[in-house]
Amino acid sequence: MTDPSNLGPKFVRAERFKDLKIFGISTTITRLDGSSYQILTQRVVGKVELPKVPIDDAQLTDILSNLGSLAELYPQTRSDLIDFANKLREEVAAARHAPPEMTNTPDSGGEDSETIVDIYGTTYKNVKIRAVEPDGLLIFHSAGAAKLKFTDLPEALQKAHNYDPEKAAAFAQKDAQMQAALRKSAVEDRAKMSERQTKKGTNANAQPDGPLFKEVPGVRSLIEIESDLSGFVDKIVTVQGVITIDSYYNYNYREARDTHFCFRIRDANLDSAHVYSRKDTDFARDLRAQLLDTGSGALTGEFKLVIPRERLSEHQTSVLATLVGYGPIPEPDIE
Repeated sequence: MTDPSNLGPKFVRAERFKDLKIFGISTTITRLDGSSYQILTQRVVGKVELPKVPIDDAQLTDILSNLGSLAELYPQTRSDLIDFANKLREEVAAARHAPPEMTNTPDSGGEDSETIVDIYGTTYKNVKIRAVEPDGLLIFHSAGAAKLKFTDLPEALQKAHNYDPEKAAAFAQKDAQMQAALRKSAVEDRAKMSERQTKKGTNANAQPDGPLFKEVPGVRSLIEIESDLSGFVDKIVTVQGVITIDSYYNYNYREARDTHFCFRIRDANLDSAHVYSRKDTDFARDLRAQLLDTGSGALTGEFKLVIPRERLSEHQTSVLATLVGYGPIPEPDIE
């Protein structure tokens, strides 16, 4: 989900991608056809990652719930997301069941193996079975695609595909639960967003690197930020130094241990700051993985921080901030 023109929620678009790499304020997106493009990280407003196949029922439920939530937040993408959800379900079903061969029988409804006639007399020509689910066949045919319920098919076809009414009923119930979970998740997310938006003096929905936060120009020292914490609230600040993994959770980050990774940054003056990033983002996981892979457990670079207003404690005297970007220190300009 991206807002490539940075025009706001109404202009967000949905797109399937093969790979997505986040590095600081820049993100590279590789499309399914292999082509790629770069976009500012802050313009990636949401994503749903697919685990490696086979995808189990719990994973599929989570994915569909996330798609439902995004569709509620960005209604203009609803048709694209619904289409993707349907295709995903077909792909998951196909991965679980190898497409069986069709047999040429009178009950299949035609002179060859590519025609099916259901019990109501509807004819499907040039049939290719995409997948077999417990309650029916997913097919492509000359007029498009369809799901044929076993209860609507001749008995010979039911037997050919091992139709079991009990398994079909259990599958249908699980499918209904999945759809209910999607709707419930969308409602809950919308309610949570509404609740956060109505809290006076806070904007908990804003992303740390979003348009509500202005970037302070230039590179700043940590002592400068520490000496005027309130002056840097809700502003993106750039610092340079060395970052390491840490475990300091205090003040308004005290309850963030389960949701955020903690890092420590030291600048050239040996002043330090503790910064936090959500564990459920590739951004944070990639940075942590890089630190764990280094022999020293430290990386030198340029970091972008923000002190969200709701995170600043009145008793706080040191820099505790949200990390929103990182990258190598730029090469100096040589005239």
